[in-house]
Order: sequence, then C-alpha cells, then structure tokens
Amino acid sequence: MSSLDQSDKQKEIHSIIEDISKLDNPKFDQPKIPQLTDFIRTTINGDKPIAHLVLNINLDNQRRGIITYVLTNLRLIKIDIDPNKNEIESNSFPLNTIIGVERKLIDNDKTQFAISFQNGSIGLKYSLADTKITEFFQKID
Repeated sequence: MSSLDQSDKQKEIHSIIEDISKLDNPKFDQPKIPQLTDFIRTTINGDKPIAHLVLNINLDNQRRGIITYVLTNLRLIKIDIDPNKNEIESNSFPLNTIIGVERKLIDNDKTQFAISFQNGSIGLKYSLADTKITEFFQKID
C-alpha cells in the first residue's frame, strides 16, 4: 500500500474514532480510545476504507451500544461495541459474496435494510428521516 493510501486509511480510522467519541448514549470510555483505534486498524487490516457509519443502537433487548459499519474495497465490516461490558466484536462480509439486498418500508415511517451474504446477513431498521444511513447503504447496493 502506498504512503498516500496509508494516509487516507489513517484519516478514515481517525474519522471513525471521532464519530464514536461524539456519541453519548452510551458514551465510549475515552481512556480506551487507543485500544479501540488498534482494534479498528487491525480489523480493517490491508483493506482500503471507503466509508463508515457509526450509530447508537440497541444491541439486543437488554443492552444499548454502538454499532459501526466500515465499507472497504473488499468487505463490509460490522463492529459491535458494548461500552458497559467493555466488549468489542467484529464480523466481516466479503463484498464479492453478496447474494441480495432488500429494502422494505415499514409503518410508513421506517425502512428495513438487509444484505445477504454467503456467510450470513446484516440488517437494520431505521427512520426514513435518517438519510445518512440510506446514503451509506446505497454505496453497497
């Protein structure tokens, strides 16, 4: 990877960390930012990051956390962050294994987006008013 590519990669990682730092429900523990940065850097590895999306979200019925999607030139990476348990988990889905993309309108004010891959699927329900989510997923579609 050229030094220009490395610089772009570092800028994108820095932007992801900044977006995570801005969230407040829940808030990520600032002293743990270096570990999070290292985790994201090693998760992206040799890929070239293209775009990212950072959201506060319910990880399940009991836990609120942070979800981060990173689109690279080769994969879609999903990172779940549970600041209360100090847990970070990632899953990656190679873009060349996309089977299908599905969008649904739910209750006239929500959209459901799902992407199916050979090794699993990801999905998200969100308000129609949240255009940043739609714009991110349109880059994959």
